[in-house]
Amino acid sequence: MELYKGSTRKQLEMAATLKNADQTIETYINFTAKSNCRHPFIKDLFNYSIDLTLNEGTIEFDGYYYVEDKVPEKEWERRYSEVLPTRLLMDVIVMDAEAKPVPGKPGSYTQETISGNQYYIEVYKRDYIKNTDVTSTIEDDDGEEMRVCFFPTDHQRLHFRILKEVKSAQDIPEEMCS
Repeated sequence: MELYKGSTRKQLEMAATLKNADQTIETYINFTAKSNCRHPFIKDLFNYSIDLTLNEGTIEFDGYYYVEDKVPEKEWERRYSEVLPTRLLMDVIVMDAEAKPVPGKPGSYTQETISGNQYYIEVYKRDYIKNTDVTSTIEDDDGEEMRVCFFPTDHQRLHFRILKEVKSAQDIPEEMCS
């Protein structure tokens, strides 16, 4: 894969950490939304794909995204205030995984950023792959064992459209969620 050699590319595809004969790279993905909006929490990133020709992509991760996939038929079934589709800013940073010493600063290390892009996206679909909740068994007041979920997560895939590539602060839309 010639993803990080500096050439322009129509399609970008890589896993969270890729091994290559030349170098190992790490990919970090961060989401930003207005304070009243939900954004995904990624515990483990498995894969992501961005097709700049079609302006679409996917991200596969273990974590959570507390939004409804569709409006529930009955209002009392609704768990979250937001429903797909939602709009977010997504940062994609690809770095050299090997930390290198900083010249002239003993004990200081840095990682080289290979590429960094920011996109204004609309998440329109989610696929659940499997539940990955972290649970424990504890005793209640009566001495009976019960399972408690301390960290509810799912292995999931989000599908999104790229609405705009953000090159400067002026490109950031006023509304960051719909």
